[in-house]
Amino acid sequence: MVLALAFVMLAPVVLTATVYGIALAALGEPLLAGAVALVCRAMLLILPAVPS
Repeated sequence: MVLALAFVMLAPVVLTATVYGIALAALGEPLLAGAVALVCRAMLLILPAVPS
């Protein structure tokens, strides 16, 4: 239950960050885009570790 709630709450954040990352990459900000992508990956790794 907690895991599902956390996923529902974080999914829009991850999607938004991914969109920003793609936009930044398109604008020629590879370092910033890479940082955003790293945060997204970290969230996706941490999320399954959250006890339900």
